[in-house]
Amino acid sequence: MLKVHIREDERGLLYEEERFVKVLDVGTHNIFSLFKDRRVERVPADVYGVGGEKARRLYEAFREEVSEAFDVVRSAVDEAIMVYIDNKPAEILPPGELKLYFRRDDIVLRRINVASRVLATPEEAAFCNLLPKWPEEIALVQVPQGSRGFVYVDGVRTSTLEAGRYVLYGYMKNVHYVILNMRVCELELARQEVLSADKVTLRCNVTMHYRIVDAARYLDAFDDSENYLYRQLQMVLRRYVGTHSVDDLLEKTRYDLDETHRKVFENACAEAGVEVVDVMVRDIVLPGEMRDIFNRLIAAEKEAKALTIKRREETAAMRSQLNTARLMKDNPVLMRLKELDAMESIAEKIESLHVYGGLEEMLGGMVRHKTEKNA
Repeated sequence: MLKVHIREDERGLLYEEERFVKVLDVGTHNIFSLFKDRRVERVPADVYGVGGEKARRLYEAFREEVSEAFDVVRSAVDEAIMVYIDNKPAEILPPGELKLYFRRDDIVLRRINVASRVLATPEEAAFCNLLPKWPEEIALVQVPQGSRGFVYVDGVRTSTLEAGRYVLYGYMKNVHYVILNMRVCELELARQEVLSADKVTLRCNVTMHYRIVDAARYLDAFDDSENYLYRQLQMVLRRYVGTHSVDDLLEKTRYDLDETHRKVFENACAEAGVEVVDVMVRDIVLPGEMRDIFNRLIAAEKEAKALTIKRREETAAMRSQLNTARLMKDNPVLMRLKELDAMESIAEKIESLHVYGGLEEMLGGMVRHKTEKNA
C-alpha cells in the first residue's frame, strides 16, 4: 500500500501503469499498488491547475479522464481569457492556450478579443493591475503630465495617448510605444572646439531650449530626431563663430545668434517639428597662449586708461590753481582771505601761538621763513 500526504499548497496527479486516473485533493490517501504500478505526481496548487505543454499532453492522451477530473479551458487564437477565482483576478490566458483547472465552483471566465485592438478598456486594465503576476505580453504604459504617448503596431503608429495609465496587449503582433516630452526641453553642447574667422581655436558651450510642436513630424522625419537637433546646433555654432573674429566675439556682452544664423537654424529645426525657444553660446574660452596675450593686452589697456585719467586730473588741478592765482592777483581782498585761511590751518595744528609785532609782522615773518627755507 502506498500512503500519500497532499499538503494545502499542492495537488496530486495519480497515475496507474503510467495512465492518468484522477486528481488527489488535500489530505492523506491510501493507494493500493500490489498488482499495479501506481505513482503520484505533485503539482503546486497556487497555479490553479496544469498548463503549458504538460496540459496538452494530458488532454490529448487521456481526454476522457482529464475532462472528468479538471475544468478544461481553451482560448481561441484571436482571444485572451481573464480568469477570476473567488471574485479576484487570478490570471489571463493568452490566445491559443489550453489549461486544466482543478475543479471548483468559484471560477469565472471572461473572453476578450485581442486580435482587433491593443488598448485595454479601463475594466480590463484594472483586472491586469490586480494580477499576482504580470504577463510578458501585456505592457503597462504610464504617460506623465506634459507628455504624450504614441503606440506602434507592427511598425505603424496607430494611436496617441494623453497623460495617464494604460495597458497594451502584445499578443500576435509587435507592439511598442514612444513617450515624448511636450514641454520645453534643453539640449546642451559642451566643450565644442570651433575656429573663429581669424583662425583661433575657441572652446564653446552652447545651450538650446526647444519645444516639440509637431509630434508626428518629430517621430517620422528622421531616424533620430534628437541627434539631428544636436548636429544642427553644432553646425550653426561653427557658422556663427566662423564668421566673427575673436575681438568681435569678446566685445559682445551676450553671445546670442544673429538674425541670419538664427533664422537658418529655426528652419532646420522646423523640419523635425521643433520650435526653437532660445539658443545661446553660453561660454567662449580662449586657448592658454591666447588667454595670456589677451590678459596682458587688457592689463596694458587698463594701465594706459588709468594713466590718462591721472594726467587729466593733474591738468585740471593745475588749471584750477592758475585760475585761483589770477583771481588773487587782481583782488587783494581775496589774497588776504587766502592768507587767513592758511593761518587758520596752521593754528589748528599747534597748541599755543605767541605773536609779536602784530599780524602784519607775523605774516611777513612767515613769508621770510618760507623764502629762507626754500633757499
